[in-house]
This record gives sequence, structure tokens and C-alpha cells, in this order.
Amino acid sequence: MKLLVVAAIAAGLLSASPAFAQSKIAVVDANRLVTESVPGVTARTAMEKDFAVMTANLQKETAALSEAEQGIITREAAASQALAAKPNPTAAEQAARDKAATQLATDKAALETRRARVANLTRDYQRTQSERVLRERTKLLASAQTAAETVRAQKGYDIVLEKSTVFTFTPAIDITADVMAVMNKK
Repeated sequence: MKLLVVAAIAAGLLSASPAFAQSKIAVVDANRLVTESVPGVTARTAMEKDFAVMTANLQKETAALSEAEQGIITREAAASQALAAKPNPTAAEQAARDKAATQLATDKAALETRRARVANLTRDYQRTQSERVLRERTKLLASAQTAAETVRAQKGYDIVLEKSTVFTFTPAIDITADVMAVMNKK
């Protein structure tokens, strides 16, 4: 919606006045600047390194949780088989079964606590990752805007539009490479 509004405003301005019709216009691809510029690649590499540690920790916790779940399933199956094999145990056997059942119930409660912790870790990881990506993208776009302003002033452009806000344009007015060169120098 925002893109349509920007494009409509630009089209209206350009057609409303002969002065705007004579304006020198350029476009820039902000996504390319974020993903291909040296600062963008550096930010992405740093995030991937940081996220790799977080991902490894989350995978370790998830694997441990799966192992604990499997252990409880195995113990429950063994208890069911023991009960089916000998429905009338001796007092000592019943005491051992009761003790095993109590331990199993304790372990199930601990498993639920662990499951909740892994779910919280996953949620925190996703939130942290989203916030970091947004923060880095905001910094990169601010740098791109400064670089675009530099190129605009140097080359005498009156208007620089983001590529996604323009329906169509000639590649000759794309200054993305120039803007990226300015960003890469910083």
C-alpha cells in the first residue's frame, strides 16, 4: 500500500508541474544495498556467526529433550509389560513398581518443565533474531540513504526513488552501483 501511495504521489508531482517533468530522476535498489554491500555482507556474516552459537545451543537442548522423552516412553512401556507379565506381584515387587511409578511421575513433571524451557528458548531465539535483523537492516538503510544523498548531490539528481516503488524504469537511471560504491568506502 505504501509503495502505491509513494508511486502515486511521485506520478502526480511529475505530471502536475512542468518543472517536475524536467526533473532528473534516479532509482536505487535498497534490497541489493542491504544484501550485497560490504556493510551488508559484514552484518550478515556477524549475525550468522552469532546465530550459529544460539542455534547450536537450541539444537543441543532439543536433542536432550527428545532423548529424555524417549527414555520416559521406554520406561512406561517396560512398566506396562511388567504389569501384564505378572499382574499379581509380591509385596516386594509391588513396592519396586510403586517406587518406579513415583520416579516416572517425577521425571515426567521434570520433562514438562524442560519442554517449557525449550519452548521459551525457541521463542527467545526467534525474537532475538528478528530484533537483530531489524536493527541491522535499519542501520544499513540509514547508511544507504546517506550514500544515496551523496550520489544524488554529486550527479545532480532531483529525485531518488526506491526501486520497489516504481512500476517500471529504464536501467540507465539505476544508481544502485554508485550508491553501493559510496557505502563500501565507509
